[in-house]
Amino acid sequence: MNFERVNTRQENFDARTRLAELEASGLYVFHGSPYKIETLEPRQAYNAPEPEGKAIPHGEPSVAASPYADVAIFRAIINGENIKMPHSSSFGADIDEENKKVSLHFEVSEDARPKIETAKGYVYVLARDKFKPFENEQGMEWRSAESAQPVEIIEVSGQDMPDKVDYLAN
Repeated sequence: MNFERVNTRQENFDARTRLAELEASGLYVFHGSPYKIETLEPRQAYNAPEPEGKAIPHGEPSVAASPYADVAIFRAIINGENIKMPHSSSFGADIDEENKKVSLHFEVSEDARPKIETAKGYVYVLARDKFKPFENEQGMEWRSAESAQPVEIIEVSGQDMPDKVDYLAN
């Protein structure tokens, strides 16, 4: 695999600043993962099951991404690879359509906090033109039925987490 497009944690490189610039361009969507991936392939998404319930397929197999880089950073860091289960996490948005402002919010279990400090992952920057907003997700999730080749891959760490994360009691 060729990972020349990975921006590593070099001195003077600020992953959040770079991702904010890319997000502001409006040309990209972002996918977060703890894994290095050369090409993102469509996968079946599932809704989180109720306790002791079965996972339910959520849409057709696709590559999922978000127009918000902070969502991808959160997903790159907060996952079962970096923070072993059980833990809980969620994210969402408050949308002020009148003023065209979006306020993202993130939550994770308090017991995950120490593990976040040493966690790392990757944000995949993907061309937005192959993606469409997914139904009933308030524009938070975009999907593509096609494989997606990143235009840039940016390594992130726990230090790059979004500013507003609420830590929930266990």
